[in-house]
This record gives sequence, C-alpha cells and structure tokens, in this order.
Amino acid sequence: MDEGNFTIVCTASGVEDRAVALARLLGVTESDIQHTQEDPQSTRNGKWSLQPALPELKSHRFRLLVDRHATRLQWLTPTPGSLHLSFTEGRNRYRMQAGGKRRDKLARAIGIAKYTTRRDIASRPIMDATAGLCRDAWAMASYGCPVMAFERSPWLNWMQRDALAQALANPDTQACASRLTLVHSDAASWLNDWLTHYSANNTPAPDESTSVDAVKTSPMTSPIRAIYLDPMYPERKKSAAVKKDMQVLHQLIGADTDSDKLLTAALRAAQHGFIERVVVKRPISSEPLINPWQVSPTHTHESKKTRYDVYVGQSLKF
Repeated sequence: MDEGNFTIVCTASGVEDRAVALARLLGVTESDIQHTQEDPQSTRNGKWSLQPALPELKSHRFRLLVDRHATRLQWLTPTPGSLHLSFTEGRNRYRMQAGGKRRDKLARAIGIAKYTTRRDIASRPIMDATAGLCRDAWAMASYGCPVMAFERSPWLNWMQRDALAQALANPDTQACASRLTLVHSDAASWLNDWLTHYSANNTPAPDESTSVDAVKTSPMTSPIRAIYLDPMYPERKKSAAVKKDMQVLHQLIGADTDSDKLLTAALRAAQHGFIERVVVKRPISSEPLINPWQVSPTHTHESKKTRYDVYVGQSLKF
C-alpha cells in the first residue's frame, strides 16, 4: 500500500500530537497535516459525512480524520463514505451481545463449540493472523477466547488500537476487550520466527499448563490452540456486490497475494504439534488455498455464503 494516498486532518483541538505520531508512522510529512473543526451536524450514528469545510483532497484519495479518541477513514471513491472501526457500537457490539452462541459455524471451526465452561474456553487462545477490521477477532473474544490479532497495515492497526482503547474504557465492553491483544506484525514472518525459536532451543510445544496470560506477556511461549486466516477475498467482477468498506480495503491494502505463504507457515506449526488446528475462511464456492504439500482440509463448516476449511494438526502428513 502507498501511504502517500493519505491526507491527515486534525478535526479537533488538542490532537496535534496524535496526528504527528500517525504521520510519522505512515511517512507523511508533518507539514502536510491539515486542520479543521468538527461539524457536530455532520455526525450521524457514529459516522462522519463529508464536510465542505475540510481541505481539498488534492491528489490524495483518502483522509485520516484524527479526533481525540478515534481515527476515521474517509474517501471519495468509489462513492463518498467513511469508515469508523468501533467495538462499542454497530456490528461488533451486536456480535459481542450474541457471543453466547458458541455453536455457530465460526465457533465450531475454531474448536470451542464442545466446551461449556468459561475456564475451558479461556484456555483456548486463538491467533487471528489476518485481523483486518477485527470483526471475527472480536467475535472470538466474545466467545471467551483470548485472541492475538495480527495486522501488518500501520494505519489499520492504528484504528484498531483506537477502537480497543475505547472498548477498554467502556464498562459494557471492557471484559471482551481485555481478551483481545493487537499485534502490528506480519503474521507469516512471526510464525516462522516462532517455529525457528522452538527448533533452535528444542523447546516442546506449549501445553495445557502454560499460562493463558503468556499470550500477552510472551507470545513466543503462548498456548495458542488455533490459527485463524481470513485472507482478502478475490475482488468480484460486480463491484456493487462488495460492501463499500471492503472495496476501500481492496484499494488501500490490495489483494492478499501471499496467502499461501501464511497458510504454509500455519500448517508447519500445526504439523509440528505447536498448534491444534488451522482455520481458513473462504467464499463458499472458492477453491481451498494452495499449500506446497497439496494437503486438503480435514473437514469444513459451511454457511450460506462462507466456508471454513479446517486443518487438524494430528491429521497432517507431509
């Protein structure tokens, strides 16, 4: 992704330090940071509409609007809109409130549907290797699982952290938010380093006695039970069929051209016994992701539009 696509705009007073930190993270020249005041009339249900008072986009197609507590992405193409990542409202809040439904397809795929106590579920940490908008990561945290959510896009990770900070400060979402750990890293590289660490030190795979708190304090020794992959779906020919926020992510982040690399690293971890299962989310009619051993999924869980391909470590032979 080209961070040069962005204009950073301060929409309130006292947020200059946040804007400067974001500019440095993205390689945006600090002198290019622009300022405006938020128009309260432009806010509707947590979404910011286009404000005439905002500076022109010039050659940049996207704005990152920096407020005191949140950062929002705003765009003009394909049609005007904005994206606000939040765990305290909208779809994510609904999924948290419905988190007791631990027998849905996602819960079955990651292997927690059979567990009935909070303690058992809390002992099933998940690595979400492609966090994106964190919708599935938040759903898995709502089940009661500790979740390590990996995101390599710096601006998207920034928005995730804003959303998590708000959720931690909200009594209604604090418990769920405390189970979510955000990691700004390439998951495939992290997994390969993790495997190298165990191989070099002859360290056994983490077992049930390993502290769940290790997920936050020392990822290299965390008892991760499943790796979850949700690579960017192939862009459809009929773009109108794709939700607007996903169209924008396609434009900014691009297609996941290295999904096979990530799956390879995840399957190696499962084959060595470090991970119990690998779960890959796919469109219902798509082929499984390619892997160098041509290993097929052990089983699948299907809904109307989505399929979860599950690779169980004990059944992997290569």
